[in-house]
Amino acid sequence: IDIEAKIMIETVNSQIVPAAVAYQNELIASVRGLQELLPKDPSVKVQAELLREVSSHIASARKGVEALSQALAAAEKLGAVKEKALAFCHAVKPKFEAIREAVDALEGLVDAKRWPLPKYREMLFLIDAQ
Repeated sequence: IDIEAKIMIETVNSQIVPAAVAYQNELIASVRGLQELLPKDPSVKVQAELLREVSSHIASARKGVEALSQALAAAEKLGAVKEKALAFCHAVKPKFEAIREAVDALEGLVDAKRWPLPKYREMLFLIDAQ
């Protein structure tokens, strides 16, 4: 759990968030362009909502990483092995879920060319091809 938590934190911070922010910036430019050229077009609202959704998931992923980092630091301070193991099980591991939900949502939204990891559908296809 310790190793998985550290890898999750690093992956989100160094790969997922940067890819999602780059996509977010593309959406910002798109929304601005639409607002300038087609201010009353319904697509402005649709793309602005997509931008809000991406931004919200980025914030959730970062918030989840912060909570995981704090739980991890607290667990690592514990001295007794059993106490530390229980903290990893009951305080650290449950923090994974919120991060996974946010990252899974981003995976479904961020352009495949920008996504830094194999997408779930790609892994299924690769497994099926063997």
